[in-house]
Amino acid sequence: MTLLVVRDLVVGGSGRSPVHLGWLDLGPGDVVAVVGGAGVGKSTLLEGLAGTLPSEGSVTVAGVRVDGLSPERRVRAGLVACPPVGPGFGHALVGDLLRLAGPARRRLRRPAAPGPYLRRDPSRPPVWTTSDLELALPGLLRFATAPSSALGAWERCALSLAVALRASPRVLLADEPGAGLGDRSLERLRAALVHVAAAGVAVVLATRDVGFARSLGVPVAAVADGRVIALPDKARTG
Repeated sequence: MTLLVVRDLVVGGSGRSPVHLGWLDLGPGDVVAVVGGAGVGKSTLLEGLAGTLPSEGSVTVAGVRVDGLSPERRVRAGLVACPPVGPGFGHALVGDLLRLAGPARRRLRRPAAPGPYLRRDPSRPPVWTTSDLELALPGLLRFATAPSSALGAWERCALSLAVALRASPRVLLADEPGAGLGDRSLERLRAALVHVAAAGVAVVLATRDVGFARSLGVPVAAVADGRVIALPDKARTG
């Protein structure tokens, strides 16, 4: 099953230089890292996929065309971007944000042994309960009664991932989740991304940190001169 199919995507708008992605195919559990320095267009690309910037080309999620749809309808189709945790969340409590992000309808099955989740129906996106989030992001629930404005760098990163996961993504768009994190927190982020992929979610990660991208052991694409270029072997881009 292919979760994300992108063909001839050109993203621009808001005074930004256009970014072109010829094609990208991701299946369940596939992760691709898009790297490049500040201002090259990584965020532009993810915003085009999410529908918050105008784009041309086709974007299909689990067999459903979503290009031309609003960001909200793309979320309902399973294409979910991690939100920035900052002033937009105000002083809302962590626990309240997680409850509002999406009601639990069913649980992920726990693995019988270390390894990928055992899932009854791979054709459906996993629904993440607070217990599932605690497995993927250990320690986050200790801050359930804390305001989001009081969180440290790792806790803000974990909360952003958790809010996105509560929306039951088939495809997760993560824009610079490791920004400002130290080595220990980057290791936590690496483990969390592995955990998310093991649940069958496809991930598009944008990062300036080439070393971190390489440490994930996933295909790495680069944004250069307005194009996404790479020679990966799992997720295919051009």
